[in-house]
Amino acid sequence: MKGPKYFLDTNIFLRPIVRDIPDQATDCLKLLEKISRSQLKAATGSLILAELNWTLLKFYNYSKPEIAEVLSGLAAAKNIKIIDKYNTVQATKLYSTYNVKFIDCLIASYREILDGHMTVVSYDRDFDKLGVTRVEPSKTV
Repeated sequence: MKGPKYFLDTNIFLRPIVRDIPDQATDCLKLLEKISRSQLKAATGSLILAELNWTLLKFYNYSKPEIAEVLSGLAAAKNIKIIDKYNTVQATKLYSTYNVKFIDCLIASYREILDGHMTVVSYDRDFDKLGVTRVEPSKTV
């Protein structure tokens, strides 16, 4: 496969920043290091950056300048492709069928993920309900 193999969910970026769950923070940092060394191909979406912004601002009380620094670093990361090719019709169908967040349905609606060509990396087990492949960072190759 030529494109990214993994789609990184919000918690993959959040855990190393807030370090509230040390084991997860360590595993996420190891994964991000592999990606930075071009050992793994990865992608994320602008909606992930939006969710990260909201979570850091509202839940963890980070300042806007602190968040802007984090987001600009992620947006400029050479080895993490930003993709935004969601199928909102498919996402709405998933959302009406399963008890999960709409953002997770949007992620699952991305054709590469839905077809099993890309794996979601996340601690969020709701992806398992959506019929997509999900792994936790420690299980990435």
